[in-house]
Amino acid sequence: MITITNSSGATIGTGTVDANGSYSIVTTFLIDGNHTIHADSTDAAGNTSGQASVDISIDTIAPNSPIVTFPTASSTTDGTVSGSAEALSTLNIFGPG
Repeated sequence: MITITNSSGATIGTGTVDANGSYSIVTTFLIDGNHTIHADSTDAAGNTSGQASVDISIDTIAPNSPIVTFPTASSTTDGTVSGSAEALSTLNIFGPG
């Protein structure tokens, strides 16, 4: 069995390891922000492993709308579009057609 805990030691998920040694667990109780989660495993004899830890960031808030600074309504362009958006976000440009 795999147990996932938060930095306070509270269990936020448990699961069973399959025959290939893989597991997938949906955690609960993680709000937006930075977290350190820990995992340990317990075998059929009740022996528990040491913990593995990973730092994660939860971000469920949509970014603000991007700002387009070029082209303007009165300019012509060679296809270049520029402006600003949330750092590290993905920007999609849509047009006619």
